[in-house]
Amino acid sequence: MDNTMMPDLMEWCRSDDSPQNKDMRYYKAAWEQINFVRDELRYLLFPVLEDDSSKYRCSVVSTHTSKSIVLPVYLIECYGMKFYIRNNFHNWKISVVSPVDIDIDFSNLITDRDKKIPSILCEGFKQEWVFGRHQDNHKEFTVELWNSYYAVFTFFWLIYNSQVVNTKG
Repeated sequence: MDNTMMPDLMEWCRSDDSPQNKDMRYYKAAWEQINFVRDELRYLLFPVLEDDSSKYRCSVVSTHTSKSIVLPVYLIECYGMKFYIRNNFHNWKISVVSPVDIDIDFSNLITDRDKKIPSILCEGFKQEWVFGRHQDNHKEFTVELWNSYYAVFTFFWLIYNSQVVNTKG
């Protein structure tokens, strides 16, 4: 799908595809997740002080359903990297596509890092968005993080500080 065809996250939030039924049990949790990706990850990966926001894009490339709530699969593009992300209220799946090696010890952030994640467990991801383990390929990999905003933030903080901050000189 062409990037111009994908709605950015805010367009998707305003569409009928976004969570609409306020009476659903996980409605609030769905919007907390969306706001986390929209706000926290955006400002971590692209600080407000920087001028050219065209270097950062967050789109909705697919959806999946969990707890009867339609949830987005996000594509964050920044600094030449792509991150496909989804959360199903149980865990986060993140696929990374980078032009350079990401040589980071993610330690215990990645759950069961010795196993490749089957694509069937990456709900909403297309097959071509699911890769092998980080230790096998430092440019394209898929990880699972437990259902914690802190874990996701730390994962992206590590990447940002190793790839972006260190290359700014």
